[in-house]
Amino acid sequence: MDKDEARLIIEDVLDTLVEVGNGVSDEMLHEAAGKLFRFRNEFLWKLDIYKEVKMQEFEIWSEGYVVTGDEGQAHYHGTVLAETFKKACIFLFDNDEHKKFFDPERMTHWGCRLFDNEADARKAFG
Repeated sequence: MDKDEARLIIEDVLDTLVEVGNGVSDEMLHEAAGKLFRFRNEFLWKLDIYKEVKMQEFEIWSEGYVVTGDEGQAHYHGTVLAETFKKACIFLFDNDEHKKFFDPERMTHWGCRLFDNEADARKAFG
C-alpha cells in the first residue's frame, strides 16, 4: 500500500467516524471521534500532504455580545487545520472544556456566531 492509498483509506474511515460521532449524544463516541479527527490531522501533517487534501488553517472567532448587565467583545478561540471551517470548529471545541456550549448546527459558541476572521466577528458588537 502506498502513501496515497493509505491516506484515502484513513481519510474515509476517520471522516465517517467523525460524522457519526458528532451526530450522536453518546459522550464516549463523540470523544472518540474527536480523538480520531486529531489523529487524522496529525497524520496528514506528518506526511506533508495536507495541501493535497485541501486542508487549510482556519482562525476561529466568536462575535461580541450584549445581554442584560453584561457584554463582551469578539473572542479569538484558536487556529485549526481542517478541510472546512465547520470541521475546524468541531475539532477545536471537542477539545475545549466549553464544548457543551458549542452548537455545530447553528455554528455558535455560547450562542454567539462563529467566524473565520476577526473583522467579521467584530461587526456585531466589537
